[in-house]
Order: sequence, then C-alpha cells, then structure tokens
Amino acid sequence: MSARRVVACASWGMGWGIGAWLLGHRALGDATLFGSLAGPAIGVIVGRLFLDRFAGAGGLGRAGYSLAALLVAALLFGLMVGLGLFLLSGGRREFLALVAEGMAGVLFGTALFSVALWPLTWMTMRSLTAAAPANPHAPR
Repeated sequence: MSARRVVACASWGMGWGIGAWLLGHRALGDATLFGSLAGPAIGVIVGRLFLDRFAGAGGLGRAGYSLAALLVAALLFGLMVGLGLFLLSGGRREFLALVAEGMAGVLFGTALFSVALWPLTWMTMRSLTAAAPANPHAPR
C-alpha cells in the first residue's frame, strides 16, 4: 500500500471515528473514545483489506465490498470500545463479556443507521480509490 493511500485511509478513518463518537458516545459512554482514537488504524486496516478489491469490482461487487468494509470496521471499532469498557471498569468486569458487549452495541447501532452508513462507506471507498490509486508496481 502506498504512503499516499495509507495517509488517505488514516484520515478517513479519523473522520469516521469522530462521526462514530458523535453517534455513539451517548449510548456507549466514554469507551467510544477508545474506538475513535483507533479510527486511523481501523481505516488503514479496512483500506488494506478492501480497497483494491473494491476498485476492481463492478456495481454489485462494489456494493458488497463496501458493506463488508462497513461491517469489518464496525467490528474493529466495537473491539476497541470493549477494550475501553474493560479499562474504564478498572479490570473489575470480565474482559470477553465487555468486548462482546461493545461489539454487539456497535453492530446494533450500525444496523440501525445502515441506510445512511452503507452508501457513505461506498462513497468513502470510491473517493479513496480515486484520490489514492493503488501502486501498479506493488506485488499482490
């Protein structure tokens, strides 16, 4: 992945993290901050996994890859929210239960707002592939 694409994915990840914090901090509390701070890393991971596939796909394929990217990003965000819940509890609650709670809460919120989030994910991926095309000389 080119440096330009990494920076673009991290920037979009930060934007998505801020948006997720604005939507989710009332429901999930301060633990959402952990997910938001991980936003750039989540953006790079999702970009690495899905951008090249998205760029090479057709209409329905792009829709499918954007939905998969949204769900993977939501799971990673929920994982970080669960970690935040555990750390904010001072280690007094079970780690796996809190991670599951964070992931379930984020996936529920993603499902509620999927009518808006899925097209937004598609537009994000479309702009990323246009702004930071893949390095044609990179091994696949």
